[in-house]
Amino acid sequence: MIITTCPQVWEGTGAYWVLKNLEFIAKTKHIPWEQLQVKDADLVITCGIGEVDLLRLRKQGVKIGVLFCSPLAQAHIVPTSLNGDLDSLLRYKNMLESGDIDYIFLVSQKLADLFDNKKIIYLPPPLHWEDFPKTPEKDRKGIGYFGTMDRHKNLATMFGAVKHLEITDPFILTGPEKVSMCSFFSHLFDMKNIVLHQRLPRQALLDVMSKIKLGIQIGFSESFNYAVWELAMLKIPSIVGPSISWYIENEPLREYCLVQNLDDPISIAAKIQRIYSGSDDLYLMLCNVSKDEAILKMERNNQRVQEVLEKI
Repeated sequence: MIITTCPQVWEGTGAYWVLKNLEFIAKTKHIPWEQLQVKDADLVITCGIGEVDLLRLRKQGVKIGVLFCSPLAQAHIVPTSLNGDLDSLLRYKNMLESGDIDYIFLVSQKLADLFDNKKIIYLPPPLHWEDFPKTPEKDRKGIGYFGTMDRHKNLATMFGAVKHLEITDPFILTGPEKVSMCSFFSHLFDMKNIVLHQRLPRQALLDVMSKIKLGIQIGFSESFNYAVWELAMLKIPSIVGPSISWYIENEPLREYCLVQNLDDPISIAAKIQRIYSGSDDLYLMLCNVSKDEAILKMERNNQRVQEVLEKI
């Protein structure tokens, strides 16, 4: 049996969903770190666990894999040290070489390709979706951002682009940690259309997401981006940066949804306006192809996940 685990405070993060969704794709079992029992486990895949606890886990005679979710640029600016979260990756690499852990799983293919080590393995995010009621296209309203406040998310440019649109439709965000940020930009840009929801349970969050017309995720570094994928599964297109490469493999999405200059709120606003206020035919086409691309990505990722875990 493969068990996955992370601290409960990590629940809702991208790393958590990688571990949790393995239950649906690879028949693993996810147990919060605070409740972990490793009896009958062949492998424990962890995230957010320090070296001391990993060594204690090792003494229980179980194989250990560590999940690391960030690509290079994102990891480098995480404010934990001068080297960002890459310090953690170096410590994991040292533990792998000393035999204290057995595998490092990287969500970034490009980062995994930098290592010549068969125990440093690319593991794409496993993707699981349950049918959810969709809001008819004609009833959707507003632009939505459902990501974190991390530096790589390019939040100032995002707010500037929405400001330049001068629309009265809501700019919707979620999470109580964004209160001060929304207040700041509402004063800086005199924005009256910001709507901030508190932290929502998953079904309530999907309900909010299903009612927007367009998503926006223009961060400069991403390993995958669950929010864009969930919106696509709801048949809602998103404006994205080049780092969400899986989304823009589709030619129409690349033409209409890809932002080239991540530091140009005026051109980003024009990209949004073209879709948001454009023809119904264009919008419906992007809704359909975004769903098609999300399904294709789900099939590819889940196949790779099964292949990886079957070999170890």
